Amino acid sequence: MLRNKTLLTALGLILLLQYCSTALGQPPLVLRDYKFVPSESTLFQTGGFAGVDFALPISGTFGLVTGYEVNFPLLEPTAWFRDVEAVAAHPWYPEGLPLDDALNLSGLDGTFDDPNLLHFSGSDSQGHAVELQAELNGPWLHLTGGNRPGCCDFFTYEIDALARRTLFADFDLSGTVDEADLVMWEGDFGSAGSADANGDGMSDGTDFLAWQQQMVGSVAPGETLQSVPEPSTCWLALVGLFGVVTGRRR
Repeated sequence: MLRNKTLLTALGLILLLQYCSTALGQPPLVLRDYKFVPSESTLFQTGGFAGVDFALPISGTFGLVTGYEVNFPLLEPTAWFRDVEAVAAHPWYPEGLPLDDALNLSGLDGTFDDPNLLHFSGSDSQGHAVELQAELNGPWLHLTGGNRPGCCDFFTYEIDALARRTLFADFDLSGTVDEADLVMWEGDFGSAGSADANGDGMSDGTDFLAWQQQMVGSVAPGETLQSVPEPSTCWLALVGLFGVVTGRRR
């Protein structure tokens, strides 16, 4: 009986070692913040009871998390949108149509084979399937795809949008960082103006620095998030199990 318990404990130790080896080798999750370029970003809304056909420019920001999750004994690629603060200008809504209301970006599940080509799937607010693809190219992200209503009076949404990593000093939303953006920053400096590269609500020296760097092609690095599980959890579990094994042997 004691031998069986020892064997089971040893087997548990082996499995835990394998799990921790996978977890400790897990690359960290990475958060990148993006800002849509309205002149290059459109949400197409068609169908519905009234038979609409709108091409709606998109503005606003969102975060994108990419990385790997432990699904023992494998690391599985994962991606998701977060902090989606983006709207499509719409004649029916004075404040715009939230992109999450149309395509439910925050609720989609993402994966990838190529870390620069992400695939997202899920359901929209109408309960219909959504399939999106995000292509990453340096500081740029190209988002395409849409929903697939079954029939009848539901809205069909298709997106073709370009977003730039923030800090993005395109203050006049032209899609490029140029002298016109510097002129806008000079006019807005010290106020809650439009010359706001980092989204803190104020035009200040940080925004000028972003403009200066991006005029020569510099790109701000992404923020690294902590991987899960934490290595300390594995080590504590290993130490505890090792103590059980050695204690029983004594």
